[in-house]
Parts: sequence; C-alpha cells; structure tokens
Amino acid sequence: MSGYVDGDSLLVRIRVAWGADVYADPDTWEWTDITEWWHVPTEVTIGWGRSSGAEEAETSTLSLGLKNSDGRFTSGYAMSPYWPHVQPWTPIEFDVDLSDGEGWRNRYSGYVNSWPVAWPGGSSRYSVVTIAAVGELGKAGRGTPPAVSPMRRTLTHLAAAYWPMEDGDGATIAGSALAGHQPLTIKGGALAFADVGSALTAQTWRYGTDRIADLSGGARLYASVPPDVTLATGTAQGWSAMIGAELGNNMAAYSGAVVLLEVDTPGGTYARWRLQANPHLVGPDFGMKIYGITADGTATEMTSDSIAGNFLTFNISVWQDGANIRIGYQWRGPTAQWVTTVTAPGTVAGVTGVGTNTLGATSSEILPMGHLALFAGQPYTLRDTRQDGFPEWPGGHRGARDSYYYETAHERLARLLAEDGVRISLPALPAGQATPRMGWQPIGQSLPLWRECEAADGGLIYESGFAVAYVPRVLRYNPDVALTLDGAIGQIGDDLNLKADAQRLRNVVTVSREGGASAVAADLDLVRTQGRIPTSPTLNLASDDALPSRASWLLRLSTAREPRCDTLSVNLSSHRGLAAAWCDVRPGARVQVLNPPPQAGGLDDQLVVGAVETLQGRRSWNVVLNVEPASPWLVGAADGVHRVDTDGSRIAASAPPWATELLVAASAGAGLPWTSDPAALPLPLLARGEPVLATAVAPFGTDAFVRSSASTWTTGPVGAWTHGGGAATDYQVSAGDATVRIDAVGSSRRCLLPHVWTDMDAEITVVVPVQAVGESISAGWMLRHQDASNYLQVELEFISLAEHADSRIEVRAVERLAGVGQVYRQVVMAVGWTPGTPIRVRGQVAGNRLRGMAWPAAGPRPRGWMYDEPVTTLLGPGRLGLRSQLDTGNTNTLPVTVTYRDLVVHQPQRLTVTRTLPILAQPAGAPVRLLRPARVAL
Repeated sequence: MSGYVDGDSLLVRIRVAWGADVYADPDTWEWTDITEWWHVPTEVTIGWGRSSGAEEAETSTLSLGLKNSDGRFTSGYAMSPYWPHVQPWTPIEFDVDLSDGEGWRNRYSGYVNSWPVAWPGGSSRYSVVTIAAVGELGKAGRGTPPAVSPMRRTLTHLAAAYWPMEDGDGATIAGSALAGHQPLTIKGGALAFADVGSALTAQTWRYGTDRIADLSGGARLYASVPPDVTLATGTAQGWSAMIGAELGNNMAAYSGAVVLLEVDTPGGTYARWRLQANPHLVGPDFGMKIYGITADGTATEMTSDSIAGNFLTFNISVWQDGANIRIGYQWRGPTAQWVTTVTAPGTVAGVTGVGTNTLGATSSEILPMGHLALFAGQPYTLRDTRQDGFPEWPGGHRGARDSYYYETAHERLARLLAEDGVRISLPALPAGQATPRMGWQPIGQSLPLWRECEAADGGLIYESGFAVAYVPRVLRYNPDVALTLDGAIGQIGDDLNLKADAQRLRNVVTVSREGGASAVAADLDLVRTQGRIPTSPTLNLASDDALPSRASWLLRLSTAREPRCDTLSVNLSSHRGLAAAWCDVRPGARVQVLNPPPQAGGLDDQLVVGAVETLQGRRSWNVVLNVEPASPWLVGAADGVHRVDTDGSRIAASAPPWATELLVAASAGAGLPWTSDPAALPLPLLARGEPVLATAVAPFGTDAFVRSSASTWTTGPVGAWTHGGGAATDYQVSAGDATVRIDAVGSSRRCLLPHVWTDMDAEITVVVPVQAVGESISAGWMLRHQDASNYLQVELEFISLAEHADSRIEVRAVERLAGVGQVYRQVVMAVGWTPGTPIRVRGQVAGNRLRGMAWPAAGPRPRGWMYDEPVTTLLGPGRLGLRSQLDTGNTNTLPVTVTYRDLVVHQPQRLTVTRTLPILAQPAGAPVRLLRPARVAL
C-alpha cells in the first residue's frame, strides 16, 4: 500500500463547526468539511506548546487561506451559505492522513478569531480569507475577567441562583453573580461589609471569601428568582439553599432571632421555609431551628440544632419523599451525612424568592453573611469540609469555605478548569504518586490560578484538541524517546544554532512559599566564575518542608551545564518516514539526536516544549521544534536506564588522541568505581569536554603471582615490580605466593609498581606465619608513594602478646612524612587471630580521603570501610606498593617471612572507549563524568 511515506501527496481535511455551543462536548458538534475551499498557495502555519525557555503555556495558533470569491467566508455576508455563523470563535480543525491505515491525525483544534478578507491583485472577482485561530488557552484569555474568591468561583459554577454578597462598601444592593438574575435588595436597615474573622486560635485561616455583607445594622435582603429557577427547583428532587455566616460566640450581642435563610415556595404545602438562629435559646431548646410556614403564617418547627460560632456554610434541603416532605439540615460532605433529617406531610414546590435576615435582627458586633445560593435537587453540592475520603485532618484537603487548603495541584487544576467550563486531559498518576499539596486558593483570575497549579507541581500545561492538557511533574521524568533524528542522513536542519545561554541562567534560587518561609540554593562554582544571577519564585504550597528541595530542583533546571539549542528543524517532506512519529509528539516528549555535528556536544537529548509546523500545499511540510535540555529530567529510578554519576572521577594517566583505552579513577566523594555490569553498558561519558562511549569497564588488573623467581617479583600483569630494603634474595615469587623475608628488626621491605597515579584502590591477601613477640609485625599498602620517607599507608598491625594478650590485628591509617609515621586512625579488625590465617586488606585514596578495610580471606567482605579519614598532605600523584616491617623491639626468631597473594587493583579502571570527533589528548587529572547523569527526582 502506498502512502505519504512512499511519496504520495499529503491528504488534508479542514472542518468547521458552524454555530457550535463552545461549552458543549465537541463530539456533539456538527462538522462541515470545507477542504475544497482551501487556498493551497497560502502557507499553512500551525504553532503549539510554548517557546523554548517560556515559563508559561502559550496558546496554539493556526493560519491558513480559504478561497472566498463567492463571499462564503465573509463575516456578516447574508449571501453566504454559512450565514450567520461566519463569526469569531467558530471551532476549526486541521487534520492530515498519511495513508498508512491509521486514519485522520489531528494537527490543530481551535477557534477562528479572525476572518480577514483580501483581494490579491486587486481583482474584485478573486478574494481570499486568511483566517487566524487560537486554542483553548487563547479562548480562556479573552477579555478582562474579574478576580473572584474561591467560594464565588465554585458557587457560580454549581448554583441555580447565587448572590456572593462581596460587594463594595458603598453598595446599596447585593448583586447576583448570574446574568439575568435580580440583586438582593435592602428591605430595611443598614448594609455594610466586613472581613470574616479567624476561626482557629494562633493560626491564620483564610476563608474562601472576600469581604462580605455585615448585617449587624439590621439590613433585610431579598430577591426573586427567574421562572426557570422556579421550574428547576419544583421537581420531586426539591431544592437546597445555603449561606455563609459567622455568628460569633456572644449570643447577647443580638437583638433577636437571626434568619439565615428564608425560601419562598408558594405553590407547596409550606409557602415559606426559614432557617433561624435563636441566640437567646440555650440548653434543651437549642438555638438553630428550621420552620415550615404556611400561607396563613402558621409556623411549624421541623428540627433544631445547636449554634456554631465560626464562619460556616449553613444549608438546608427540602424534597419529596413519597407522600411526605423530607427536610435535611447541614450536609457535611461526600463521606458524611446530614446532621439531621425529618419528614412532614405535604408536597414541595418550586422556589420563587430567597432572603436573609428578614426579621431585621441587629447586633452590637459584626454579623458577616454572604454567599447566598440556591440549588436544584439535594444534597447541596458545595463541599466545604474535608475531602479525599479522609475522615481526619490533615488527611484530606479542605473545601471552598476554607480556600481548598491542602488540595493537590492536579486536583485543583482539574477543578478550576471544570468551574471555567474547560475540558481537561489529565493522565493517571502512577500508583503511590501525587502532586504537591497546595496552600490557600487566592482570590484571582482563571489563567493565573491555572498557572499557579502548574508552578506548584512543576508540570506542563498545554492544549490537546479542544481541551487543556496537563503533564504532572512525576510523568515528566525519564520520558521515552518519541522521535529520533539522525544527523548522518540529514534529518537535522541546517539552521542549527547552538549557544551557551546566559539569558536563562540563574545560579542563585530563592524559593518562597506564599505566606510562608523561603529557602535558597546556589551553584557556588558558577557564582564564583559568573557572579550572582538570582531568581526568586513564589509557590503556593501547603508546607515549608519541601522548599529546600524545590530550590535545588529549580537551580538544576536553570543551570544545565551544556550548550542550549532553542530549536531543531526537520523537513518531513524529505524524511517522510518521520511523519507518523512526529504526529505523536506532544509537549514534554523526548527527542534524541544521533550523529549531531561534532561541535554540538550535549545536543543528543532534548525535550519538546512546542513547535511550529509549516505546510505549503500537500507536499511541503517543515517543522521547527522548540526544545530544552532533557538532562535535568533524566533521573535515577529503580531498574531505570539512567545512571547515577560518580562523586568525581578523573583521568589517572594521560592518553593520546588515538587511545581507545582510558585509565579512570574516583577522585572525590565515596570513591565509588564505574559499573562494569554489561547490562549497564555502553556508558556515554564526557572526558574533559570530549564525548566518549565506554563499551567495557574493568579493574586495572590482577596478579596471581603464578610465575617463579628467587630474587625479584619480576614483571606481572599489573607491571614490573621494584624493591627497596634488604637483599634481592629477600623477594621471591612462586606458585601463587609473593614473599618478602625480613632478617633484621626495625627494618622494612618495600615492593612498588611503576605507575604514578593520584587516586588508587587495591586489595591483596597477607599471610604472617608467626605470632608477634615483643613488638608488632606490620604489612600492607603504601599509597601515593613519593619516596622511601613519604607516603600514605593502609596497613595491618599484627599486635604482640606483650601489648595485648588477645592476639589482635589492627587496621591503621598512617601518614608517613620525612620518615615519621603519624597514625590517623586504628581499628581492631579481629581478636584471637591464629598465626598463618590469610587476611585480606584493601586500601583506597581518592581525593582527600584515605580509606581502609580488612577481613579474613575465607570470610565475607565488610559492608563498608572500617575508616574513612581526611588527609591534608600528600595530595599529589605517587606510586602504589606494599610495605612489610618488624617493629623495633620485636623478638621473633629471624627471619620472618610475609606472604602476599591474589592482588587486585580496582582503581584506576580500564575503560575501553569509542571516540568521535573532536578527539582530544586527555591529560592526567582531566575530569570524567557521565554525559547525561541521572539526577535525584524532586
């Protein structure tokens, strides 16, 4: 089957949804195919995602031409077959078909916001409309929406009728939040506005409201509701009503009963319902009562409860239950239930009007009341208490009344979008993963609130079809490669522009929590060489605990030490085999570049954050990818492919440009070697700025001493041995044993390898056949050996019975300068040692740390070093060797022979490498690290 990949023209489909309800499901829209009117010569430009380095999501864009000679796409033109629907904010889609059996692939979904008409060449018979379209973010950013409180946002979305009562101090009415609804008018008394007080002692609690009406002056408020609300609330499901109020704890402040809710239902058995606080009633009478009032004014008490003084959302519901009316008071949330429900004979009816403080109560203290809302059905749908299904604070987050405190970032974003009537595409989080808990939702506009969620988590907002999509931070780690570009076959455009980006560099990051503390992270190396380049983001988080790690994470994102490439271009017309993979690329996807130009170090892994696609007709399709370095997002994970870097490694011995083997040793931190596990290879490394690929990793070498010599250890697999002290015949090797013979007390025998290294790590078996008498017998490693008088030691000290009667062995860290030994540390390895028992000893020097361990050769290796000591001298290169000595005062029968077996030089390691241009000479001491080290996830 032929298709686009085989050279066929690209199939294109352009559709619009004339007269669509933009808040309805797009699957319900009626689509019209207008592809036949496509003006092919006009370039089609599609932009999506965001620009490289942009901190906020940007709306997608579309530009294309339509033939308009008959005026069909002229807005307001009555002769158009599409009249009167050619208008701004008409949905449009642009799709392609690669003829590969997968059908139409959407390249753009958005809304036409401009239908400009032009007459190319000046002919009145030929006109073209070059439309401009934007996506969901562009639609959401229209106009100048007000900044609203959390309660107002939620209730406007949920309620059938709603009055926020958050008006200004000079207001003479309380306006409705819904178009076409009457305001609450003042029937008497004075109206003012006040802040809601604190509900918790010694803690600032931010209620989800702005300043609300203060009815302490006796203002009586009432509003009629539209007929459609009366109809909606007149079913058997009934209605619910709520109001927020802070009654306080001083019941003596009130002149009389406070009517929180009065709901008129003249068509029912009870013409009026009243939720009334009776502050002077206490004890068995309680203080909160619900009355049903008939048309003649007869009031029947339905139920009662105690008065709570804090700011609460008081609510009642009334619905039909068979032949009875059921009344519910205070629905607490999705996992709770009514505080109380009762029934009474009768039928319900629709609501015609609502009011509050209708008895005109006054108070000597403020009486904040607001957010009067009416709902169709029951229970009422505002969740003002704990969520997430957790019964106890702080297991779940709070609701609208409490500014949604402790809500997770992705849940808040989903809720905000739903309240704004915007569809969301949100992937499921991995088991056990969550986005951060957020702090109080502020009074604000939609787009800033969405972006606040994105910033709190560190995810990625973008557009997907006719929805806003979100990639949580935990799903941005270690993305799979979505697209591979091979520079060797020309898949990278020739407009590549690599730069060391100073504009986005920030080397000091101060992260503050909204209303909380702050934490600072800094790259001190960059500060020293470039000066302070600060940034100070503020995040809306529930806790200060994560601030240090957030500061470190943001520092990592802004200090990726590699050249940056803002864009990569691809000609899909010339490389059609990439088209299918390209159509699956979304913001956050990973692009891998093979065989980039040799000077483009660090280009191989990039993350796509956006793109611009340009089509000229059906055969020309070019793409410019907006990219950012992927390296900060490649984090360590169990069984993951990304490797953790060593704490510091360097070239141990200089290597020429043509060398295919590098000697590398750990030079800092814990002194950990590079992995030699074949499953982990190859390892992409960076040696003094040169990318190399390590295909094999092995210890420097081993020596089993299987040769034979009576006067020297000769040359073995790890090099030629030289000796110091005694006669040549004191050094012999045969059948796996390398021996030194000591025939004088107070003298040593030294065996040295020829290599000069700064960092080294080796182990060997030592056998001392006798118990030390008088003074000790010592044997072990010399490291960074300068000469016979200057070196570091990790030695075994076989203690004499005169010193300790328990026949012990100590492992010592020694610095020997000018022939004088200074013991840094000594650790008892074993007691009750039997002469002739083989002991394994390992010594390491890495950077400024000297480490040692020892154990019976037939037993298990210790889990860690027995000591890890700092060194301040002998930091330069030297040789590796062995030293054996009888201490002054030793009275063993002479000579004493010390035997060594099974040498392993762990470090430096031999790295077999593949090298590409540029090939550099590698001097000793040059740094070596992973090209793309795995980082610790936030």
